[in-house]
Amino acid sequence: MSIFGNNHFQEGPVGSTLLRLTGQMFLGLVSLFAFNLVDLYFIGKLGTLELAALSYSFPVIILLANVALGLGAGASAVVSRAFGEKDKEKVSVLTTNTIIFAFGLGLVLMVLGLVTIDPLFKLLGAGPEMIPLIKKYMTIWYSGMIFFVVPMVGNNITRALGDVKITSAIMFSAVLVNLILDPLLIFGIGPFPRLELEGAAIATVVSRLGASIVSLWVLAKREKLIKISKTVLKQFFISLKKVMSLGFANAGTRMMVPVAIGVVTRILSGYGAGAVAAFGIGTRIEAMAMTVVFSMAGVIGPFIGQNCGAGLRERVKTAANYSDRFALFWGAGVFFFFLFLAEPLAGLFNQDRTIIVLAGQYLKISSIGCGFQGVLVITASAFIVLHKPLVSFLVVFLEVFILYIPFAFLGNLFFGPKGIFFGIAVSYTISGLLSRRILASLLEGSGFWKGKPDFCTVKK
Repeated sequence: MSIFGNNHFQEGPVGSTLLRLTGQMFLGLVSLFAFNLVDLYFIGKLGTLELAALSYSFPVIILLANVALGLGAGASAVVSRAFGEKDKEKVSVLTTNTIIFAFGLGLVLMVLGLVTIDPLFKLLGAGPEMIPLIKKYMTIWYSGMIFFVVPMVGNNITRALGDVKITSAIMFSAVLVNLILDPLLIFGIGPFPRLELEGAAIATVVSRLGASIVSLWVLAKREKLIKISKTVLKQFFISLKKVMSLGFANAGTRMMVPVAIGVVTRILSGYGAGAVAAFGIGTRIEAMAMTVVFSMAGVIGPFIGQNCGAGLRERVKTAANYSDRFALFWGAGVFFFFLFLAEPLAGLFNQDRTIIVLAGQYLKISSIGCGFQGVLVITASAFIVLHKPLVSFLVVFLEVFILYIPFAFLGNLFFGPKGIFFGIAVSYTISGLLSRRILASLLEGSGFWKGKPDFCTVKK
């Protein structure tokens, strides 16, 4: 049944509504992070070199994921406002043209990825013994790039319409397929050949292919929003301009984070493959622990967009305040959790004591700032849908290039890996506090924003 016309983002108590939507989003987003954790778990049983090869791929995969999510976020921002205005025709045109562009983007990224494997991973510090292993995994992974981009964009559009359940179900089903195929193809169980790293990549591509098919079915058949016609195609560049005016800035914002992870990976490569593997384990566990906050960031955009489109300004302000407090509360819980259980968690992925200890150190130290990093992620999402993409870009730029990377270099210079981790925690904290202050001034019409147009003014 079509959900167009439902207004549940615009009704009910803000706090309980956000929590309910976050809970629905959590199942899907935890599945997204579980892709990496599932691969990490099974590949870790092959050996340290294979685990390090997968860790080298992590910042590249996150970089490309953020390109796709940037496009999806731009589409979500304009579609959610159009939905709030109850303009189904505008929603249909935007959806159709964005999906067409997503196919083209996936194809371009596939070609670029395949021709840059050697130079890119050498730049990240991968040695001659690592490159062949990385190529085995990434050649297949890049070949399925279209199936990586399309469901991310499609799910963002569906979420903008207010249907969080179906997007979560799609992502959960994809990771379930990946979980089943991974051991079969990696270790060659039963009639399946032993493919190791290549098997993990094939499992990922197959599962994402299925997600693409279902996501397109929802938009094209259930919601009837994909309508390819001369009238719609004539508006392709107009639609693309609307989406990408927000999408490019959001993609740029998102791409800076994996750049920072890549720089730290390069620094840690000087300590050997074990240090790289430990960092790969730590960043994945940290991401998994913060999935609830990322889930709230995933729903805050369409929530604000729909309520802005409907002119419900007070709900926007309440949602921003509630979500930031929630992020700080959850981040504090993550810190205390890692304080006692970081090393046992790291031990699930590798038995090397040195790797376990270093990954544990990363989790204990970096999690000091996790709550503030959650605030940054949520406020960055809010800025996009409030048509302030440059502000979103600048606060993340500050975190990555003024704080995260310089502090990592300084920390490494004076204290080694521990110094890097403390630098990351400090950068999380400062950037989170600053982004929250900027968003508050925007919503209150004070500070830099005094006398500016209302933040819920609909831009046609």
